[in-house]
Amino acid sequence: MINEVKKILIFFLIVLAINLVLGEVNANDPLIPEQPPSHSVIKSFKFYVCNAYYNKVAKIKVKLIGKDNKPVKNMGLFLTKVTNKLIYPGVDIGSVMTNSKGIATFKNKLTEFGYITILVHSSEHIYAIGGGDNTASCGIYVYKSFLKQNNNLSVKKHNVGLKSYFKLKGHRTSTFKVYYKIPKGVKYSKPKIKGNGFKSVKVRFNHKKRIAILKVNKLKPKKSISVKWKLYAKSGNYTIKSVVKKPKSTKFRGNNVLKRIKV
Repeated sequence: MINEVKKILIFFLIVLAINLVLGEVNANDPLIPEQPPSHSVIKSFKFYVCNAYYNKVAKIKVKLIGKDNKPVKNMGLFLTKVTNKLIYPGVDIGSVMTNSKGIATFKNKLTEFGYITILVHSSEHIYAIGGGDNTASCGIYVYKSFLKQNNNLSVKKHNVGLKSYFKLKGHRTSTFKVYYKIPKGVKYSKPKIKGNGFKSVKVRFNHKKRIAILKVNKLKPKKSISVKWKLYAKSGNYTIKSVVKKPKSTKFRGNNVLKRIKV
């Protein structure tokens, strides 16, 4: 009889111990694991690019703003570069971390012309079908050449002097056209052209539309060309308009706008 009581007591103690252990497990370790967030804490990515030139090291900054409209601090970012040769998914170019102002800075050498895309992916673990909202891209266009134009106008009595100076910088030749709108009251005359390092230069004048068209064919880098007109104008106020048409691979710089003159 005593042995049976002991067995019952031992069984009761074992059951009680098991219940206590299960209660502690349920309290501290839920059976269903917590799911990662389905949305990023990041509200927006803002990019700033400096020195985006061929064969140069570009400096790229990205600022992260959170959904609370405050900078996202100490956030890890993974970087990938996609180009015409390094097609998607591209190649990894490193990782950075945002500072106390939510800004991360990184550098990369640009060795291709045309469009380059930098993909930025935060270190967050986002649970979302089709990807989360913690990825952004920065588009960079690397120009083959840079065309600089400098226009000058001078007036002496009824004589109007118009001079356009062009210089090309970069790594490739460029072919471009410049359209000059000559207003009525200004007599057109052929310009004088000086320069070297180009295949050909032509100027033609459309009398009906009063537009002079300058075409420069394959101007070489580090070379320049100047075009000078001596025009005669009646008394009055005039504006000579200038429009440059160039290939997409050439970036234009210069004072293309000509001031209004009085004769």
